[in-house]
Amino acid sequence: MIINSLFNIFFNISISSNISVYTYDILSNIIPISYIQFFQITAQTNIEYSYNYYYFCQYFRLFFFDVNIKKYQLKRRLTSIDYNEPIMHYKIVMISWFFSIIIYTLLFYLVVYVSKINNMNIIKSYSNNLLKFMLITYCSITTISINYLFYYYHYNYYISLFAIIFTFFYIIGFPIYTILKLEYNRNLLKIDFFQQKYHCLYYIYNTEFYRFTYYLFAKNIFYSFILQIHNALIQNSLLLIINIIYLFFIIKYKPFVNNRYKLQTYLSIFSTIIILLMNFIIIYYKSYTELVSLIIIIIHIITIFLYLIPIIVIIVFYIYELITYKKIDKKYIDIISKFEIINGEKNKLPDEDSYNLPQWVKDEYIKKTHIVENILYDENISKWAKKEYILNI
Repeated sequence: MIINSLFNIFFNISISSNISVYTYDILSNIIPISYIQFFQITAQTNIEYSYNYYYFCQYFRLFFFDVNIKKYQLKRRLTSIDYNEPIMHYKIVMISWFFSIIIYTLLFYLVVYVSKINNMNIIKSYSNNLLKFMLITYCSITTISINYLFYYYHYNYYISLFAIIFTFFYIIGFPIYTILKLEYNRNLLKIDFFQQKYHCLYYIYNTEFYRFTYYLFAKNIFYSFILQIHNALIQNSLLLIINIIYLFFIIKYKPFVNNRYKLQTYLSIFSTIIILLMNFIIIYYKSYTELVSLIIIIIHIITIFLYLIPIIVIIVFYIYELITYKKIDKKYIDIISKFEIINGEKNKLPDEDSYNLPQWVKDEYIKKTHIVENILYDENISKWAKKEYILNI
């Protein structure tokens, strides 16, 4: 458990930072991360999968703060063995989570300090990366905290008090903070200085559909409560309903900012729904448990592989350049990563919205717009270089 926690700290700090190749964010896309969290959570339901499926899911406990929750039947009297282990597990997870924030903060300011000493202009946003860390870990931390409050709150007064306070400030407070931040600043969502600090809260969506972020919070909270239910049929049915509702809304509104996010979301949601439908076979026909569990493992592997294809191809391109000293045509990188070049419309607001902006924001916008226009209309600068430069001004 300690080794898992140390790896959790390292991995989550890494994916919360801007790790990219050719400006392609290879780790911190919230869509595949949410999918991996989903099937990590399915291992906590009361559906009796095969041992091989549980073993398969154990690998992914290394990548997120553990949601290896333990429920007990209320009608059964607990022994000390029943509750001491999950309480200790909750303590370790929460200490690791807070320790990750401290480590990230120290590393961030160390990088800033070193860059100043060496006169390096490193564009980093502490708030954006910290918020990304909270988004990525929200589902896992919420699940294990709610599990503790459901089943173990009466065994340790101090830990229970901490769990209640933490629930108020993070599980409830973080979504409220996000809603207030986006609603109060909805006229700034297209402005780059605001995006530098808060873009992770809505970056996969077109700005007019930024409220889809709220659904992700709601879905994670529902997942966490549903896992506390003992009845497998009710659990699976509720999970299926939630995902079908989400599929309906994304088909109806098409909220995504580009095709890459849309395709990844459809891949994730269809895989999830297929798995939930197959769970009913296990519930009603126990004799098919081994076969269905194997099929579910195959679905997971195919989904993850499809996610990784563009990342693998881009990394191969990068290695090829390092070895051969030959540059790959950037149009192929653009095609694979499906980035949309920033153009003059990115920071352009409707006239009726611009009147509501403070003067310092208008001045900032005008200054940045001139730089963007000069870069965009220079034919000697390639498309990928324009994107790279504009993102860092």
